[in-house]
Amino acid sequence: MTHIGPKDCMGPSLPAKLSPQEILRIRNLQQKKIEERITNISFADVEDICIDYVRKIEPPVKKVLLEIKKGGSSPKWVKQMLEIGVSRTLILGIFGILSTMQEPKEDLDRYECVANKAVGYIASRAQKIYGFQMGTVKERKKNKLFAWNLIHALVMSKFITIKCMGSGKKKLNFLALTSDGKDLLYRGHKVLRDPIMSPMLVHPIDHHMGVHGMGGRVTSSLRRTVKQKWKIVQSAALCEALNHLQSTKWMINEHVWNVVTHANVFGDDIKKWENFVKGHEAHTQIITTLDLAASLIDRIEDHPGDDSHFYHAWEAGPRARLYSRCPYISPQGGDLNRGLIRFAESKPITEKGFKWLKVYIAGLFKGVDLRGGNNIPDGFTWNKIKQINPSIPEMIEWFDENEMILLAIGERPMEFINIWWNDRDKNDLRKRVPFGKKRSYFQRVAATHDYWQAQKTSKSSIAVILDGTCNGQQHVAAIMRDRKHAKLVDLLPGYNEVDFYERVAEEVLALITLPTNEVPIEELTSGDHDFLKLYSKYFITRSFAKKPVMVLGYGAKMWTVYEEIFDEAGRKSILNRKQLNKNKIRKIRIEIKTQEGKGKIDEEWLKDARREVAEIKAINDSFPAIWSEYDKAKKSRPLPGPESSLIGSELSEGKNEFDVAINIAKLFFEAFNSVAASALVVRKNLEECVNRSESPIEWNTLAGFTIKHRHKMIDQVKEKYKDKKGKIRKRGANRQLTATKKWGTKSRKIRIAQYFDDQFDKDKMESAVSPNFIHSLDASHMILTINEMAKQGVQCFQMIHDAFGTHAENCDLMHETVRKTFVQLHKDDPFHRLLKKYGVEIPKKGDLDLDEILKSEYIIH
Repeated sequence: MTHIGPKDCMGPSLPAKLSPQEILRIRNLQQKKIEERITNISFADVEDICIDYVRKIEPPVKKVLLEIKKGGSSPKWVKQMLEIGVSRTLILGIFGILSTMQEPKEDLDRYECVANKAVGYIASRAQKIYGFQMGTVKERKKNKLFAWNLIHALVMSKFITIKCMGSGKKKLNFLALTSDGKDLLYRGHKVLRDPIMSPMLVHPIDHHMGVHGMGGRVTSSLRRTVKQKWKIVQSAALCEALNHLQSTKWMINEHVWNVVTHANVFGDDIKKWENFVKGHEAHTQIITTLDLAASLIDRIEDHPGDDSHFYHAWEAGPRARLYSRCPYISPQGGDLNRGLIRFAESKPITEKGFKWLKVYIAGLFKGVDLRGGNNIPDGFTWNKIKQINPSIPEMIEWFDENEMILLAIGERPMEFINIWWNDRDKNDLRKRVPFGKKRSYFQRVAATHDYWQAQKTSKSSIAVILDGTCNGQQHVAAIMRDRKHAKLVDLLPGYNEVDFYERVAEEVLALITLPTNEVPIEELTSGDHDFLKLYSKYFITRSFAKKPVMVLGYGAKMWTVYEEIFDEAGRKSILNRKQLNKNKIRKIRIEIKTQEGKGKIDEEWLKDARREVAEIKAINDSFPAIWSEYDKAKKSRPLPGPESSLIGSELSEGKNEFDVAINIAKLFFEAFNSVAASALVVRKNLEECVNRSESPIEWNTLAGFTIKHRHKMIDQVKEKYKDKKGKIRKRGANRQLTATKKWGTKSRKIRIAQYFDDQFDKDKMESAVSPNFIHSLDASHMILTINEMAKQGVQCFQMIHDAFGTHAENCDLMHETVRKTFVQLHKDDPFHRLLKKYGVEIPKKGDLDLDEILKSEYIIH
């Protein structure tokens, strides 16, 4: 196979029959070499590829720098470039720009990146490699000015071009590779791009309390316990949980790897992978995941005696949530990542473990038509499990009825590819995609094979993952001791067929179907009552409700709810460009005619101008126009996004999708506040704490860490602008950086956010306090659960914020521990303690007895 990445650093092939000590020694050396690639630009590697190009562009750049220096007061960035050396400075710029480039979409040969991102990356790299100071706002501004001028040096050298899009406050600068830049990228491939944080070949360094206690990577400069130290004070319990996660030993699941590299799936080399995922939004992540997996699989052949196991380094985020440092072949990744990995330790499995393995597999196949495969064994019967909220006995019964076909899939997955790789239901309006974060294709292959293997060996090696039921609302119910709310989110004993998401969807439906004289439905839906009622079957469902309900649970405003409804795939940038108007279209068209009249029109400029016209027209027209004009101009998939709940719903027929989505958002807003009154009380009380305190608020939990709820103020200036009515107004704007005129380029100004270290944005702190507080409870619950399970002898964990995973045989213990630690966390009552600290009146609570949660069968499932 043709591979790239860590394998390039692994040196020549090794002799046979290596001892465990020799394997460990080699792994340590290789790990250090990989980390050196992260901490330093390997100029030996880079120069082999781009030295000729750098030598060609160096003289004119050096000439400009010397001219500025001769002029008298030489700026700091000029001195820095000359001290580092012009060639090394240019390599730093090339490396930084290529590392932030986005992959081209579909068949376009266009590499672009946002200029602000490249500026920040180059400044950060300069700090790490050349010791640039970044301690104050002034120092950070100077370093970004260095980066912005370096970018202009590369524009002058025709390595990149700068394109401006949008206007006013929304104006953005994009960098695009020229033909020279693309040639260099193709020749250098990933050597010239940012080295990735790969999985670790050796056990990560343990985390400890104290200044020198950071763990994770072997190289001290890469170690980190918490991502943003100014937002969180770590605890011994947090360090302990990170260490348990880091001690989990992983391996590539070779059975799944054989499926992934089959000719009918991804294929067996990088060129086939590239072709298969071309145009996918996660193109780079998928290729990197496959490449890293290949390099680990190859260790078995290249290093006799090495079982190819690996580890992940872990850290805590600003709300103490736990994250793996490497996003590839990660236990926190999407379907491909989770399917490709398994625990290195296979654990014996008994009847209690088989119960949870069956539940897990049934969940993965929920809604799948098992009649879709070829070569169906004789005696096979089919019964599709219901998709909404099946009980555990129903899931086990379904599995037992279909065990024969599931075993066959586990043994011979390629014979039944139409089953595990095609879950489109006739009622599912979303387009089928062959891979994605929300899919379960390769996890199905892994789980069924594990079950098939367990039948023969009585051992299991995959993680059985059990999710919390609407986890944020579980915490709200416990905080407010709200029995009714607790029932909807499975905190109480017994099976609850209608869960929280479905209950909100039912309330939305009730708002639509009530007579207009009973509720102000005309006002609520802008006169679309009949229309919404007609199409309610498309959006008043549990699956549709899940996304808007999740963001509403964290205090989202109406526009955020609208965005989630209209475009679940996150393609929201187009919605923020409504300030563009028809006057600009007219000006651009006049300029096009003028240039054409001169007979000297630049084709690149013409293409950009026409693209901008199409964008503006699409934004100002109705959304059906966006589908045609914007798609035609950008050569990308149309809005709504491919995973939007509106896709295929026939809502485009004679109706403006924008209005429909806004109306649905209003309905969900109303319904949520009706069903989840406790969530509103929690949010308002937390916001009151922020309002009453002159400084950023802080809180701690039973897990021992302290959250410092801070959002730094941006250094802004007031600028004048015209509103829609032509009135002159003022607004805050990020300060501008201006590159020198000596580079001879037009686009010399850029706005870059600079944050104060000692000034904080109260509005942002108010809007963010509710989700941050709930996430800190999530994190605390996870930390307490991991540490308690470890005390009981569990050594393997796959944890994803509110989803808990371990060997099937340990799931009973995990379920019991999750209930126990949840009750302990809320008996400690950090919410009550926080309100009391800032003088906010404690709201009246309900009659829920927290000890009842200890008997809940569905708190996770």
